[in-house]
Amino acid sequence: MLRWFKKTLFIFLCFGLLAVVLFFFLEVAARLYQSHIEKHNPFIIAANKGEELPYREMRTENDFQSLLSSKMQGSDRKNENEPKLHPDTRILLNDWLDSKGFSPEKRMKLREDFRSWSTQTRDYYACLTHEAVIVFNAENTIRNYFGSDASYFEGYQRSITLAYLHQTGILGRIYEALKEVRHTNKTVTLTLPWSEHIPGSPVFTAYCLPGIRTGSGWAYDYLFVCMHPDEISRQDSTEIDSASEWEKKHFRYKPDFQQDSEGTFDTNSLGFRDQERKMPKERGTFRILCIGDDSTVEGSHNNRTYPALMEQKLSATFPGKNIEVINAGIAGITASDMTQRFFDYASLEPDLVLLQPGASDLLHLYNRRWTNFLPSISVAARLLFSGIFAPSASSFSDSLKRSQGTALEILCFAFTHTNIPVMLLALPYPDSDRVTRDERQFLKWQSKSALFFPAFSFSDYIGFVKTENLLLQEKAARYHIPFVPMEQGLKDDPAFFGDCFHLTQKGIERKADMACAILEPMIEKGYSAE
Repeated sequence: MLRWFKKTLFIFLCFGLLAVVLFFFLEVAARLYQSHIEKHNPFIIAANKGEELPYREMRTENDFQSLLSSKMQGSDRKNENEPKLHPDTRILLNDWLDSKGFSPEKRMKLREDFRSWSTQTRDYYACLTHEAVIVFNAENTIRNYFGSDASYFEGYQRSITLAYLHQTGILGRIYEALKEVRHTNKTVTLTLPWSEHIPGSPVFTAYCLPGIRTGSGWAYDYLFVCMHPDEISRQDSTEIDSASEWEKKHFRYKPDFQQDSEGTFDTNSLGFRDQERKMPKERGTFRILCIGDDSTVEGSHNNRTYPALMEQKLSATFPGKNIEVINAGIAGITASDMTQRFFDYASLEPDLVLLQPGASDLLHLYNRRWTNFLPSISVAARLLFSGIFAPSASSFSDSLKRSQGTALEILCFAFTHTNIPVMLLALPYPDSDRVTRDERQFLKWQSKSALFFPAFSFSDYIGFVKTENLLLQEKAARYHIPFVPMEQGLKDDPAFFGDCFHLTQKGIERKADMACAILEPMIEKGYSAE
């Protein structure tokens, strides 16, 4: 028996040693290959030197009307799939619009009503208030989760999330609150520090409410965690960095911020990367509002963003007409956060809104610590198994529909019910069939190394973008609003992309030209009617 055990142990040790040696050689080979690419790829060399990228000259279609009109979904197109809102959901949305948000007292009343609502109304409430709502049973098991971060409690990610919450002591605090709620049958308020050991880490306020108990039956209990950026405090908070443009990161820029004297990145008194605008709007002004994330706000200077270029081009096309194009983009903002800024957008009195949710929602589901775990510590894993922990196409689609989809429906409902015309713009991406080997290597390198996303997979990302664009098209059809397939005029030339997520200045100019080509007939018709 002892001899058999030693023999088995020896075999396992041999296989283990062989695996270590194999991994070592794979890692060395991967690092040599990566080093070779970085030394010989002309795009990576140019990027490291800060030089212009050596893209090929490619012929691209400039007849934007013919390029987009056949694929553009119009607002007059009827669709049998009308938005089906539960009566409670419609009441909630109308109340939110009429009150321009919910007061703290109103939200506490809504939390009590939450317990008897439908699943749809619960999803809308979580998005409108930017709260995470966790439903517990009597055994303290999570039965449901509502909010934009619901995917953290799905699949294998659920175990990782619960393990972290247990390690930081957050789960223990929640269990104590649940115990008190069940004993007193009253609401308990608690604070949840994300980490007590990391200075500046967020501290959340939460409310634990008892379920509706009838007879001897046990009801679920509810935890409402306030996730709105303005409601999150910081441990050991210090003064805001004066060199930073952020008031609330990925949510709001500082008002009247000036990065330098050259207009590289300036904000107006409203905290947008735009020039000062007159409020209320002057009579006869046609005001276009551009909303989005990096895809909207990006540009080498304030006057080189796509909204600024649009204003210059449209003003030249319609001399004597007062046309304004406001850049309300915020880098990294998600569709859920856009719903929190809706009343800021509406206060600008836009005549037309161009809404382009960018890659932020997509990356929120894709670029995660668990997905990046192996690729972040091993170059071999980065090259060979980058997408091994990425979400599947079906799970990504389901998560995106629940997070971004709900927010998009709220935004579409809000704009249409406040009589503000809106257009949804598709997210551009480089065509995988048109890029060369060097260009593909550069785009992957830029995303993995420069953008700190080691698990990035070119094919996975393109698939996820197409899924997001299909979701945008679906929401546009449901609310009978125009959908503009912007990727049609951008994907054919890799020179339009600095990486898979951001456009080069050439791409930004192309995007502005496309938007102007679509809007010029509409503006001309509008002025003629006036």
